[in-house]
Amino acid sequence: MSPRLIGIQNGIIVFVFWSCVGLLLVSDWRIAIPWFVAYLFPISLVVTWRSTKLSYNLAKQCVTAKAYVVEGFWVGFTVCIVFFGLTISNQALAAGSVFDGADLNDIIKYVLFFALPISVSVGLLGSVQGWLFFHLNRWQLAS
Repeated sequence: MSPRLIGIQNGIIVFVFWSCVGLLLVSDWRIAIPWFVAYLFPISLVVTWRSTKLSYNLAKQCVTAKAYVVEGFWVGFTVCIVFFGLTISNQALAAGSVFDGADLNDIIKYVLFFALPISVSVGLLGSVQGWLFFHLNRWQLAS
């Protein structure tokens, strides 16, 4: 299997897996599907792009599992930070948000005790996913 196809496959796996997880957690799936597509499609494109690059290096045997794990962490962490950034900016522009009248200490508490721990947790899930992709992709390139 070529590295490009491996990257596309990894992107599809991310999209389908996290869509299924999300659909299991919602009560009305008809409303949730457009949101999942809008949110997960760019994420799967990033995973496809980075997996293709890593697969080329894996084919040359220039990459280790550590690179996949670190890459998975940074993709998961960055996606979560971008999500929280968009959420905060949306709330800051709307009337009556939770940040109305918030001072700098409240925002720092939000970032340190809510957004950062969740982003690290999502990054760790990305690391596990990267480790699984390393073993799957290595097996596919060997066959």
